[in-house]
Amino acid sequence: MVTGGDVEVLPWIGATTPARRRDGDPVIAGATVVRGRLVGACTFSGGDRAVARVLLDARRRADALAPIAQASRALTERWALGAAAIGALSAFVAGRAPVEIAMTAAAVLAAMATAITASIASVHVARGILLGLRRGIVYKSADAWDRAGRVSVAVFCARGTLLLGEPELAELEATGQKLTPSDVLALAAGAERTEEHPVATAIVRAARVRGLRPDGVRNPNFHPGLGVTAVTSSGEELCVGNRALMLEQRISIAAAESRVAELEALGRTVVLVAVGARLVGVIGLQDGLRPGARAAIQHLLDAQIEPVLMSGDARETCEAIGRSLDIDHIRPEVLPADRGAEVRRLIDAGTSVAVLGHAGVDDAALGAADVSVALGAAGSAPADFSTVLASDDVRDAALSLALAHRTRLEARVGLALSVAPALVGAAVISAFVLPPAYAPIASLLGGVMAVVHARALDAKS
Repeated sequence: MVTGGDVEVLPWIGATTPARRRDGDPVIAGATVVRGRLVGACTFSGGDRAVARVLLDARRRADALAPIAQASRALTERWALGAAAIGALSAFVAGRAPVEIAMTAAAVLAAMATAITASIASVHVARGILLGLRRGIVYKSADAWDRAGRVSVAVFCARGTLLLGEPELAELEATGQKLTPSDVLALAAGAERTEEHPVATAIVRAARVRGLRPDGVRNPNFHPGLGVTAVTSSGEELCVGNRALMLEQRISIAAAESRVAELEALGRTVVLVAVGARLVGVIGLQDGLRPGARAAIQHLLDAQIEPVLMSGDARETCEAIGRSLDIDHIRPEVLPADRGAEVRRLIDAGTSVAVLGHAGVDDAALGAADVSVALGAAGSAPADFSTVLASDDVRDAALSLALAHRTRLEARVGLALSVAPALVGAAVISAFVLPPAYAPIASLLGGVMAVVHARALDAKS
C-alpha cells in the first residue's frame, strides 16, 4: 500500500501501459516504477497474498458466501429442523408414544444435520478457486465466482484475445494508373502515423520496412473503428479506412469490390485508400491466431458455453476466422463504442453473458457484461472486473469460466451425494419402516459418498 509519493508504474510484469499510483493505492509485487518515488507498507505477503483474499477476507470469502455454500449450511441449520418437525408430526399422527415421537425427530435431525453436509459445498468452492489461483485467475467475490459458473455465452473481443493484435501487411495494390502501390502505402502511413491502433501500427511499420517516407498529410480526423480522413500534402482529400467509412464519405468501391471480397474471405482486414473521392488502393492485413486460441474455445465448448466472436472487421473476415476456430456465432462490423450495446442485446435475449477482453481497450463491452474477464489486469482495482488474470493468456480467460462451471457443478453433485441417503433414511424412519437407530448409518453413507467424490476429483486434478 502506497503511504507516500506519487508515481507512475507498470502495474504487473509484462505491462506496457503505465498507471498512476498515489497515497492509499495498492501496488502488487512485480510492478515497475516508471517515474517518481514512493514509500509503501507491505499489507499481504506469502500465503496471505492479495490474490488469495477471496478465500481469506471474511467479507469476500467465496467458500462461505457462495450461494451453493450458503444453501449447504441452510440445509443443516434450518431445513433439517423442518424435516425433524415433519418426522415428529408423522409419528404423532400415527399415534406413537411421546418417547417414540421424540426419538423420530432426533433421528431425522441427526440424519440431516451433519458436518459433511454443511461443509462439502464450501470445500468444492475453495478447491475450484485455489485451482484458479495457481493459473493467476482471481475472482472478485463469491458472487463473481457464482455468476461465472452460470455463464451461457462468452464474447471474445477478437483483436488481442483470439487474434495476436499485431497484423502484418499481406497485400498492397493500386487500383488506378496515377499512383503506385508504394504511393498508396505512403499515403496510408501518413494518415495513420499518429494513431496507436494495431491496424495503424501495422501500416506505419510496413512503410518503414520498405523505406517509404509517410506522406505529410494535414488535418487528420479519426473515426474510431472506421478509419481516418485527412488532406494530402498536395491538398487533395484523403480517406483511409474500411467499407463503412467509404460509404459514409460517398466513395464508390465498385472497381475493387471483387478483390476486397476475395481478401476478406481469406480472413484479412482490408483497408481502402481514396484520394479526391476516388479509390486508389487496397491494403490487406493478416493477423495471426494467438497461441492457445483453439484450446480456449475448446474449454468453453466442453463447459457448454457458446463462444461468440465480436469484431469491427467485415462479415466475410469474421466468418473466415470463425471457421478456423469452430465459432458459429459471430458479431461482425461492431464499432468499439457500440460493443456495450451489442452485449446488452445478448443479455436482453435471456442469456448470461461473459466478455473476455483487455482493460482500457474493451471497457465498453466489459462494463456491459454480466461477467467481465480482463486479461493481464492483475494491477487493476478489485472493483473493476468480475475476474482478472495475472497473465495475458486467452486459455486462462476461458478456463476462468469453465473452472467456475465445473466446480459449481461438482459442489452441487457433492451436496446431493451427501444429502440423498440422509433424505431416504429420514423418510424411511418417519414412515416407521426402520427404527430410529438407522439414522447414523444413513448420514454416514452420505458422508462417505461425498468424501469419496471429492477425493476422486483431487486425484484427477
